[in-house]
Amino acid sequence: MPRGRRYSESLNTRLGAVLTSVLLSGPILRAAEPIPLPPKSDRWNAVRTAHFQLFGNATPAKTREVGWELERLRAVLLALQRTLSANSPVPTFIYVFKTHEAMQPYLPLADGKPANAGAYFQQSQAGNFIALSAAWNVDPREVVYHEYIHYFMRANFPPLPVWYEEGLADYYSTFRSDSGEARTGMIREDHLALLRDTGLMPLDRLFAVDRDSPEYNESLRQGIFYAQSWALVHYLTRGAPERAPQLGRFLQLLKQDRPRDAAFREAFGTDMVTLLGELVAYIRNKRFFYNRVKLSELEIPTDVTTTPMPYEDMLYRLGDLLAHGDADRLSDAERFLEAVPPTAPAFPGALAALGFVRLRQDKWDDAAALFRRAINAGSDDFRVFFYDGRLRWEELARETRATRTLGPKEQELLASARASFRRAAELNPDFPEALAALGRTYLLEPDGAPVDGGIAALEAARARLPTREDVAADLAELYDRKGQKEKGDAVLRGLSGPEAAQARADRQGRSELERRIDAVNARLQEGKLDEALVLLDGIIAESGDEVRIEMEAQRDQLRKAAARNRAIAQYNDAIALYNARDLVAARRAFEKLAAESADPDIAAAAREKAAELSKKTPNKS
Repeated sequence: MPRGRRYSESLNTRLGAVLTSVLLSGPILRAAEPIPLPPKSDRWNAVRTAHFQLFGNATPAKTREVGWELERLRAVLLALQRTLSANSPVPTFIYVFKTHEAMQPYLPLADGKPANAGAYFQQSQAGNFIALSAAWNVDPREVVYHEYIHYFMRANFPPLPVWYEEGLADYYSTFRSDSGEARTGMIREDHLALLRDTGLMPLDRLFAVDRDSPEYNESLRQGIFYAQSWALVHYLTRGAPERAPQLGRFLQLLKQDRPRDAAFREAFGTDMVTLLGELVAYIRNKRFFYNRVKLSELEIPTDVTTTPMPYEDMLYRLGDLLAHGDADRLSDAERFLEAVPPTAPAFPGALAALGFVRLRQDKWDDAAALFRRAINAGSDDFRVFFYDGRLRWEELARETRATRTLGPKEQELLASARASFRRAAELNPDFPEALAALGRTYLLEPDGAPVDGGIAALEAARARLPTREDVAADLAELYDRKGQKEKGDAVLRGLSGPEAAQARADRQGRSELERRIDAVNARLQEGKLDEALVLLDGIIAESGDEVRIEMEAQRDQLRKAAARNRAIAQYNDAIALYNARDLVAARRAFEKLAAESADPDIAAAAREKAAELSKKTPNKS
């Protein structure tokens, strides 16, 4: 069993919807109204490009154009660094509604009503969901592109400073492609107007913003932070060509954990006040450059298939969208999914999406049953097998939380979880989460057991998720288990930033914990139970909840063993008095042991001997 690590992760996927600020007109549905099933006359098409799946009741041409535009954006991003493999850890599902009114029932809720938005982007562990309106008077691309940039950068680059990641996402949010060329870095007039009217924050404050900062989370402060982050990225990449390599150097030094001020001065050769002055002057400028690239110079896949969707498929896909949306929409998702008849090809998908609804409702047994039904109905959706494995892993974690052994039931759960994770990886080789989960199961193997299968899975996952601290930490631990500490060290050296520091600290903590547990085991082997308990009490006092739960269970067992050993020793002492014919002292010893021993067998044996001796000895002192 792994020591000092979490055994499981919450299945309550955190879903976030990112809303465009475009104000739209039209009636607002009451939040309490159930979403009506779409009419059977509604015509939907499924469009598949090389890297995206789209579903729309807009015209097939419009739906295809949305897919092609995203393929072009992906190609531009890929051209940023030719060595990129363009990881896409999860699929992206795009819903193209013909009008805003058609999309409105499926919008996330804001203050109990459908949000006043032209598009939104939702994330889950096994997929991204984008919904947008194709109406002629709405342009939802900025929000869609901004959030897709976040997904792409996090999947393909090491962790970036928050200001740079947000600035870059806004920089590419104005991406456009037409007339045979793609344009990036076009001006955000809303950001310029805000900065010209409000002013800028000091750069040291901008650089210090993280995801817990008020500037990142509070609506009144977000505007300046996003606008200035965009402006600084725009200036350093397009406004001052000589600064672009300095920006790269700055980010590299931060990756190496250099102090921010020292890294800035070394990279830019100036101070933050001076660079802020340059940025202020740039914002006041009236001419801004953007980047242009010919589409013919990009590697853009053009394959596309368009297929009319049967009504049952439309119900399943819209139900799946609702299942991954607001919690208040889950009852609507159920109605859509339960309306898919068992005879429809979409039925296994509907069962799987309904299983995800049950997951979000914390009805794990119901979810497990639905995923099993989906599998038995012939589902080939990798998500079904992934979540089925996760549920079995969670059950296994609960079963083994207070013990270090795997009984027949636990072995069966472990084998089932691994089989599901392997199947998920086979169905979608581009989904490294399944490989990461498969590798993690080997942490439950006892010391000395083979872990090569886990190492292979985690190495494959790490190749697709190079910045994930948990994947690296699990892999390093398995290398440690195999006696290859130098390989574990190399894995953690591949991380950078606070994630790396935390991973190394966690590993050091595990090593120290294992050293202390080894000391406990050494005392146990020497028969020094009381000394082992003292050491174990020290571990428990300094441990977190997960370790403390397991160690307290171990301590309870040791205390029972120590108490039994003491009782056996007292019983043997009483027998020695009996053999020495000191019957009065022996009787008293047996009576005392019968009254005080918590071990029922020893207490019963002591009472029996005391009763026997009471007939042979006087009761008075």
